[in-house]
Amino acid sequence: MMDVERGQNIYLKKVGIFFLFLFCFFVSAQEEKTIEMDTLLDHSFDYHKKYNDLKELEYAKKAALLAEEAGDSKRKAESYFRISCALSSLELHRESFSFIQKANAEKYTRNNIFFQAQLKDIKANNYLNLNLISPYKKEIHEIIELLKDRKDILSLKLLQRAYVNIASNHPEEKKDSSFYYYGKASEILKKIPEKTIYKDLCHLYLFKGSKFLQKKQNDSALIYFKKSVELRNKYRDRLLVFEYIKLGDYYFSISDHQKALSFYLKAIKNMEEFSVNEMLFTDVYKKTADLYEILGNKSAQSEYEKIYAQIQTKIKTERTKNVDFASNIILKDKQDEYTFSNEKNLLWVIFGGIALLVLFSIVYRILHKNIQLKESLITEAENILEQKNTLISQKSMEKEALQQKIGNAYKEVMELAQANDPSFYFRFQEVYPEFQEQLLEYSPRLKNTELILCAYIFLGFPIKDIAEYTFKSVNTIRNRKQNLRKKFSISTELDMEIWLKKLIYPDQI
Repeated sequence: MMDVERGQNIYLKKVGIFFLFLFCFFVSAQEEKTIEMDTLLDHSFDYHKKYNDLKELEYAKKAALLAEEAGDSKRKAESYFRISCALSSLELHRESFSFIQKANAEKYTRNNIFFQAQLKDIKANNYLNLNLISPYKKEIHEIIELLKDRKDILSLKLLQRAYVNIASNHPEEKKDSSFYYYGKASEILKKIPEKTIYKDLCHLYLFKGSKFLQKKQNDSALIYFKKSVELRNKYRDRLLVFEYIKLGDYYFSISDHQKALSFYLKAIKNMEEFSVNEMLFTDVYKKTADLYEILGNKSAQSEYEKIYAQIQTKIKTERTKNVDFASNIILKDKQDEYTFSNEKNLLWVIFGGIALLVLFSIVYRILHKNIQLKESLITEAENILEQKNTLISQKSMEKEALQQKIGNAYKEVMELAQANDPSFYFRFQEVYPEFQEQLLEYSPRLKNTELILCAYIFLGFPIKDIAEYTFKSVNTIRNRKQNLRKKFSISTELDMEIWLKKLIYPDQI
């Protein structure tokens, strides 16, 4: 009897060692995933600093999938934040808002005030680009409220940027209030070692100089532009493209065209030296061409006008490619989530199957159960696994087929819209059959041109793109959109695209 008990104890120890091994393996795998997620997020941030929005989005999306699989709230929130930043830069503001919402829903965000402020900073940028001034101001002031009592460097830098945004983008009506907010930003930067924030200080000098230039206070503007140059030289920072452009603007404002031209040319040379994306500074080529025209150099004028036109064409091409690429990543998001969910479920089924086998073995050895019962249970478990695998395979095929169908139709409609194809609206109605019916029920006297404009807005096109595709001016499209808002009684705070989607598909929004 003692031999039997000793044998059972030895067996139980072996089982314990086996489970300890599984636990250690699981912990090690989690640590490797954490390192991989952090590496992906670091790459994403590096590309953000290089203004490479697509790469930033790509790496952040990979990090998000791993974080979702691991259930890591911190890294889910951080990857959603990086995705929202990239989408905002790509002018996909609706999608950016979606990922901001996902980040806000994470437990990590609720416990991190600075991270909440970062998300509000992206929301504010989206609202500003959509020209929604009221919610933009609200987000900026909420950032200030969140960070006003914090002393850490990251919070102070974000707080000063909030004050700069108030001063630069939408100053209050009170006279010189913008300089009050610039002063608040300057006071904050004084609390941080200069070497750490000299670039922020340079940007502040450039903002203040630009404000003085707008007010025709040219001497004051020049002082701040030179301050920025001196500060960059102090820290051996030779990337001076911003400063050169502002100095060119200054000398142009005082009609010293030769000197203005020299600074614009310095800016272009500086961009080439540091491989700065020329699409970020297209205006400098236009300004250079204009100065050559004033100075009577027709050959140089033609050369820079040609460069400017080429860059404008490149911008349009890149914007279309970027939006298509980003849209494909977002459309693929649900499929990826579904795949990872299935893989995670399958992993748990495998571990569960192993645990069941071990448990059956323990029951057999200790209680001397009938071996046929054990085989029956194992067979049943294997059948369950097979059924789950079959179900997973079936669902994956159904999902892929549906995704392909939706994707093809959506892509076709977008291409027809961009080409201003006469068949665009007919194809649009085939893909969204409820659209016209619901709109005419809400407003029976809508014209066909108004319905088509609503379709463009429904698909998420911004005003400038609609104007480009339909060969209308931006002001014309903006006025027609405002007329539609009045006709539909849509408040200024509400996004018209969201309003249309709620009207057409109330159960899905």
